[in-house]
Amino acid sequence: MTQSRRNVALVAVVAAFVTANSSMVTAGPLQKRTLAEEVRLLKSKKRLPIRLKTTQFKVVDRVRGVTIYRHRDSTIVRYGAEAILPASPDRVRLALLNYRKQIVLLKRIKEARVLKRGKHWLVVYQRLGLPVISDRDFTLLVKWGREGAATWLSYWSVNDQGPPPSRGVIRVTHSLGTWQLIPMPDGHSTLARYQMSIDMAGQLPKWMARDNAGKELPDMLEAICHLSRPDRKPKDCIKRPDKNS
Repeated sequence: MTQSRRNVALVAVVAAFVTANSSMVTAGPLQKRTLAEEVRLLKSKKRLPIRLKTTQFKVVDRVRGVTIYRHRDSTIVRYGAEAILPASPDRVRLALLNYRKQIVLLKRIKEARVLKRGKHWLVVYQRLGLPVISDRDFTLLVKWGREGAATWLSYWSVNDQGPPPSRGVIRVTHSLGTWQLIPMPDGHSTLARYQMSIDMAGQLPKWMARDNAGKELPDMLEAICHLSRPDRKPKDCIKRPDKNS
């Protein structure tokens, strides 16, 4: 495989994982915790702090109303994003959990099945269909709730609660993510903040993952925006900042 094809393939892998897991939240300084430490924190407190501007994240791009952050820790793939969506936090949360319709909008999601469900949690299996390289799959525990006016949603990998590995599919063994949905003063829009951290497994160089992981975050936020506001097209859904402000 040529280097250029590897780059394209990696963008697809990580972007597909990010978009597939647009359904989960939290907030606060991650600082230099390891992935295992973050998983333990999520399990104990159900959420992480997510204030991207005050953590170890830095802004790397602003695209179509979406601000993209990358964590300063260069050893793992860790990104964040935020945007203002023209829908209430409850509607955005429902969009994040709407796996059936996400398959239609996010073309690299090959399979998404809710295996178990409770009042404020789901166990979800997903498989990503990827070009050039092997598919990836994983099982996630997704939890959500409220803290004050904000809604949070968190996920982490629980592959022991899903189907066994399949031949030809590489299993993602370490993943976590958080969303924080904050109502805006106008009463009908939401500040959506997201951060994720993953180990994609397989023979994927970490430097390639770090450099390319955030490229499709704007598409993911636009898809969630459209699901929460079906009357708006994805590309026109997210409010973009005034160029004169």
